[in-house]
Amino acid sequence: MSETGLTASRSPLFAFVATVLVPGLGHLYVGSPRLALAMLLTLSVVVQLLLVVPVALGVPTLWGTGLALCMALGFKFALAFDAARRARRHGDAYPLRTYNRAGAYLGFIAASMVLGGVANALRAEYALETYSTPSGTMQPGLREGDHFVVTKLHERARVPARGDVIAFLYPDDPSQTFVKRVVGLPGDSVAEAEDGALIVNGTRWSRRPCEGETPTCWFETTPDGREYAIHVTAPVAARAATVVPADHVYVRGDHRGLSHDSAHFGPVPVAMIRGKAQAVFWPLERFGTPL
Repeated sequence: MSETGLTASRSPLFAFVATVLVPGLGHLYVGSPRLALAMLLTLSVVVQLLLVVPVALGVPTLWGTGLALCMALGFKFALAFDAARRARRHGDAYPLRTYNRAGAYLGFIAASMVLGGVANALRAEYALETYSTPSGTMQPGLREGDHFVVTKLHERARVPARGDVIAFLYPDDPSQTFVKRVVGLPGDSVAEAEDGALIVNGTRWSRRPCEGETPTCWFETTPDGREYAIHVTAPVAARAATVVPADHVYVRGDHRGLSHDSAHFGPVPVAMIRGKAQAVFWPLERFGTPL
């Protein structure tokens, strides 16, 4: 683009900060528009792809996404230092271009927000999303205020395994997303004994008390040996057997006396499953807690 005939200084600090905040903006500021556009596309779109790759490859979710974010952050700061270096090299004699105007900068920021927002929305919809726990219905595994990761690439709208914690659309109000544990698959007969123990296909799931925990805490074990902690608070009513229809799953909250789940609204259509909850990432003291 043509020069305006005017000169001005370029601030290395501004170039650095602008690149950190909006990838490419610092390079537009120092007269490298092609590189700025390349950075805009790379760091607005490719970063989201980096988050998807670990999910696609089956890498442990938290560590895989953490590595991808570190790589992206390192790349961003390297480019920010490059923008500062270019600004310093220009000194006070930088020839202003027609794009070195507030309107062009604002347009670049808007384009970055749109591209980043679309890429982020696609990643959250089809591959990886984070959720928070608003209540204690999944205690002790998920505590109120926990933030956790849900993967969708291989799990969305597919039949999960018994014991999986899934995110799904609430059948009575699909605008809400619920998180519960799967205890029954299509064709299963699910009942509950008076002490709250699950009886699936006529087999009572084994339980053992949690050591050092409250008397209401138990470790429940699925038929294939998967174990997780639950809370069973009195009173717990026995429930007659429910046969799970085809293309549905039966879900229960881990806090059995507090949860609103399939015992109340019935089996959940597989088509409403959004993904599988993997692990807690916040607060830090619970980072990596599996679900």
